[in-house]
Amino acid sequence: MRLLRWLAVLGFAATIPLQAAGPAVTDYLPAGTKVVLGLRVRPLAETLAAQGFTKDIKTQTSGFLKGTPFEKFDPIESVDELVIATTGQGQNPPAMIWIAGSHSFESLFSGAKSSQGVPLLEDPKSKQVVALLNETTMIAGDPTLVHAALAPHSAQSAAVHDLAARMEPMRSKYEFWALGEVPQGAATSDAPEELQAIDHFSFGVTLSHGLDAAAEIRVRTAKDAEKFTQTLQMLQAMVKMQPAASSTKFDLQANGRVFKLSLSIPEAEWKKALESQKANLQSALVSRLTGATTESARPAPPKYAPPKSGKSEVKSDAEGNTVVVTLPGKK
Repeated sequence: MRLLRWLAVLGFAATIPLQAAGPAVTDYLPAGTKVVLGLRVRPLAETLAAQGFTKDIKTQTSGFLKGTPFEKFDPIESVDELVIATTGQGQNPPAMIWIAGSHSFESLFSGAKSSQGVPLLEDPKSKQVVALLNETTMIAGDPTLVHAALAPHSAQSAAVHDLAARMEPMRSKYEFWALGEVPQGAATSDAPEELQAIDHFSFGVTLSHGLDAAAEIRVRTAKDAEKFTQTLQMLQAMVKMQPAASSTKFDLQANGRVFKLSLSIPEAEWKKALESQKANLQSALVSRLTGATTESARPAPPKYAPPKSGKSEVKSDAEGNTVVVTLPGKK
């Protein structure tokens, strides 16, 4: 999904205080939510500008939003926090995004229809909907999930309530985080076996001073644990093979089917990694733009024009058979 790739890049956001006012995201988690991902975005302009990413990210987002009701919307400048909730079911599971900002979103909903007393926009291109909860808070995504969130509903199920309680400490500690339960068979068939083996997970990343990440993973069976241990040990060995000057730290703890990991990359080394990724992103954008230009400059193939019909004459061939011959000319 392009939105999820965009959110991964937006993870370079700096730490900000959580919004104190406005609708609480935990009140809008859809029934059956299994996985929740969060991103604290503000102040993106300063952070991305410092790394030279601003122009590239705006190019990507403007292309993604083109032709939608949010074509003129600048998420880098307007959004403080994003939280994505999904059931995790199926190859393309339905999802809903809770969006909180520091700027008013009301101008985006000019002429919007109302649902449950809330302004609502529908995007005919993506078949998704966006609802304005208050001046600086929106929810967007799968129509069924959004309409269900807007409708009066009873107390959350125990599972969703537990998920909501677990996500609050993550929101206050990390800039990018995720947690949840992976339903059996939710991973695609071409996903690595290690990913298909996971049934519960949580992880968080903070970028205040370099990169600090922590994760807790539980796999389904003891056999899965053996394979997962081998994979993580290989990863740990790769980290240890870094140059002696590297201060990157990787720690792995295993207890039965549960694994705890932590990764720490000092600020100087993290900046070098970002520079490398910046070059790769710029190269990809140039390649895409060049490809589009080449395609548009390529001459169009000649259109087929059927021969114009003319007069028909009846003749005989060499063997005396009667044939009809159509001569060129106008009707």
